[in-house]
Amino acid sequence: SEYQLKAGLFNPMYSEDYAKETWWHQLYNLPQKMCTIQSWHDTGAELYKNFDFDKWSLPVYLELLGGNSDRNIDNNENKMVLLHVAPELFQTKLRLLGSFAYGKWDNKDKQGTVRTDLGFDWKYQKFNLRGEYIYSSFENKVIPSTGTSPVGDGVNKGYWVRAIYT
Repeated sequence: SEYQLKAGLFNPMYSEDYAKETWWHQLYNLPQKMCTIQSWHDTGAELYKNFDFDKWSLPVYLELLGGNSDRNIDNNENKMVLLHVAPELFQTKLRLLGSFAYGKWDNKDKQGTVRTDLGFDWKYQKFNLRGEYIYSSFENKVIPSTGTSPVGDGVNKGYWVRAIYT
């Protein structure tokens, strides 16, 4: 029944690898497009609580973010809300990861932005398999090279899978 509260400038719990700075060297050297959609630094507050059950647990992160610390997120005073859950099953051998964030990105507080992340982390003896699918969209954003209209819904998406044997 313990809660943890974090406030300040930090990596929100959107992509767990990036937020926890796991495999930091590999993340630092990701292809630029992948790094752009996975990276996220912001100011705000994070409330964390782990719910324990008989055979599984449910870590939950709820964040209220300023949205003004990352050029890819926001340029207004409106806040962004982020929910991240990571159910742990089979004595933490399998973790499912899910994030959903919503806010406004434009300086008139009219255009919405959504960011989602779905992933897994599976461990078996010395083998570990991890992966994430990351998606973000920005309503009515200027998009270079779209042809007739320079404005449209800006969408970034990508995935990664990593296998490790130790």
